[in-house]
Amino acid sequence: MQEIEKTRGYCPQFEQVVIAPGLKPGIFFTMLAAIDPGEEVIMSAG
Repeated sequence: MQEIEKTRGYCPQFEQVVIAPGLKPGIFFTMLAAIDPGEEVIMSAG
């Protein structure tokens, strides 16, 4: 966190940090939280 504050001038709180095993799972989990049951989503695998 100190490195982020030093290089970007911003110190995020631990509650604001999300760690995911790559970009696609991070996007998937975000969409999973935002999309309602029954809605259709098309996500590229490439």
